[in-house]
Amino acid sequence: NIDNRVGAVGFVPRFGDALYRVALLRIDDETGIPLRGPDGLCIRCKP
Repeated sequence: NIDNRVGAVGFVPRFGDALYRVALLRIDDETGIPLRGPDGLCIRCKP
């Protein structure tokens, strides 16, 4: 986020999953802690 805009986090290309094991996760805005689903796993952001 080089523009200092709220909500702008960058871009992960389609081939990024194969090369880099990264994911964008939903977080609590106040605490910064990742949100978890009923199964206890972190919730991924939708593409």
